[in-house]
Amino acid sequence: MTGIEIHPGTKLGRRVFIDHGSGVVIGETAEVGDDVLIYMGVVLGGIVLERTKRYPTIVEQVRLSTLGT
Repeated sequence: MTGIEIHPGTKLGRRVFIDHGSGVVIGETAEVGDDVLIYMGVVLGGIVLERTKRYPTIVEQVRLSTLGT
């Protein structure tokens, strides 16, 4: 309904804000720190099929965008 997919195993910090969330995907082993702003179209995932930490760790106070803004 929202266009946002967040795996239930994802570790999300406090005050994570998804602005215009269409197309946002956050994978199972991703970790997102506190005070992170995520814009539309951001994908925190990968295509590796091994059962290891496959997705990124985002530290605190980060702005993620697909447009470089």
